[in-house]
Amino acid sequence: MSCKKKEIFTETERLENELRSVIKEKKILRVVPIKGDDSFTNSISALAGDKFEFSDGFLRVNGFPYDAYNLQALKSYKVALVTIVYNSSQSRSEEALLVYFN
Repeated sequence: MSCKKKEIFTETERLENELRSVIKEKKILRVVPIKGDDSFTNSISALAGDKFEFSDGFLRVNGFPYDAYNLQALKSYKVALVTIVYNSSQSRSEEALLVYFN
C-alpha cells in the first residue's frame, strides 16, 4: 500500500496556479491589471503588461500605476482582445489576461 501526500494550497496559491494555467493554455503574452473602479479603454501602451511575475501572493506587472497587486484582492479575470499601441500611427490587437482587483 502506498501513501500519497495530498497537496494543500492556500486560496492565494490556488488563484496563482489558476492564472498561470490560463496564461499557459491561452499562450498569453500580456497581463492587464485593473484596480477598483479604474476604467479600461481596451488599449494599452506596448511598453506595459508584457513583463509579469507572481511572487509571495502578489502579481507584479510592468507599466501600471501600482507596484504589485495582492491576489487576495482578485475579483475576477478574463481573456480579452486589447489594442497594443506602439505610437500614434501603429497598433495591433492581441489577446491579454485582464485581472480585476478590489
